[in-house]
Amino acid sequence: MPSRLTDKSIELAKPHAVRREIADAAQSGLYLIVQPSGSKSFAVRFRLRQGAKVVSKKFTLGPALSKSEIDRLKASGLGTDRLGVAAIGCPMTVHRARELATDVLNIAKSGRDPGSALSSNQTNGLTFEDALEMFVSQYAKTFLKSANEVERTLKRTAGIEWAGRSIREITKADVLTLVRAISIGRPIMANRTLAVVRKMFNWLVEQDELATSPCLGIKPPGKENPRERVLSDREVRVLRQRAAIDAYPFSVFFEILLLTGQRRNEVARMEWRELDLEAALWTIPAARSKNKRTNIVPLSPQALAVLKSVPRNGQYVFTETGYSPISGFSRFKMRLDASAHLNEDWVFHDLRRTVATGMARLGVPLPVVEKVLNHVSGSFAGIVSVYQRHHFLPEKRLALIQWADFLDTLSSETEIIKIAS
Repeated sequence: MPSRLTDKSIELAKPHAVRREIADAAQSGLYLIVQPSGSKSFAVRFRLRQGAKVVSKKFTLGPALSKSEIDRLKASGLGTDRLGVAAIGCPMTVHRARELATDVLNIAKSGRDPGSALSSNQTNGLTFEDALEMFVSQYAKTFLKSANEVERTLKRTAGIEWAGRSIREITKADVLTLVRAISIGRPIMANRTLAVVRKMFNWLVEQDELATSPCLGIKPPGKENPRERVLSDREVRVLRQRAAIDAYPFSVFFEILLLTGQRRNEVARMEWRELDLEAALWTIPAARSKNKRTNIVPLSPQALAVLKSVPRNGQYVFTETGYSPISGFSRFKMRLDASAHLNEDWVFHDLRRTVATGMARLGVPLPVVEKVLNHVSGSFAGIVSVYQRHHFLPEKRLALIQWADFLDTLSSETEIIKIAS
């Protein structure tokens, strides 16, 4: 049963890892919202008839403060007008929140939308920092595999530019200014920033925190061409040799990356419990897969030998700490580049494309290559993905053994020329 909100209970309400809503027993529909950041606000939930439908909606009243907190702010020199204790969208006591909640509910009962009826005094909404924290904790970490990168991108770009601002004050012009500034010399980074900012604002619209997204109609500023880089046999041989010289865990990480053709993060976060060394199988769970589909990867004898040589030191196969997967890929790549001296730059994902191309050169059918890579496009797109449940395990095993054997032949320039011709 909900209890009556008081000044004391508001002060004592502690933040949790996820956003909390604490109902007020004294006023139907009134809630105290406690964000993981510790910020608190009042909101009213109500039902509104829209045509033939009755929809549930939320109206944010403003930041929540106890009477003692407001008194302390006044004593520090802030006047009542600055505090705005009588206005929607400004810091208020629970007593004032109940009065405003009654107004909101009465407006909704009359069939009008409180958001429009109170537009002249409407709340400015969440600060960008609180909105970002909500988005990351409630959406990104559950639904986005790249949640950490999304959070870093938002914090080091928009988080700096819009610090302290209300999300409702951020306009299309602000977004354009942000991405244009980044696009000078970094057009692809500008595209990535726009993508995550758009995703965040779209989510805020879905949560009824905003009416519309300020990203509407904004196109990516940088032109992106899909990468087509495939490493030559000589480049593969040289990189493999240089990686083998590197220390554990990066030496074996690179070898498994090349032998399996799986994504960098999927390999880097490999766990011992995902491996069945007796059956020579690695199962990448759907939760770790980019397309949210489980991928069973047969292990060639070469891959199996590498994994059996790795010391067990905690949950992860490739770890420097014993409790977390490896990171620092860019530093590892810099070490490889410094010794390999390739004529053209490369990225880790180029290895995956190289594996796919190499297997095709060896005569592996395209559907099998796609199954090895865990692709759901191409041969297995659309309705085919619904009805095609064959896992292609024997075919995938043969393909990966052929590929591993081919890699072993890349031991001399003479053999490379002979095979590639």
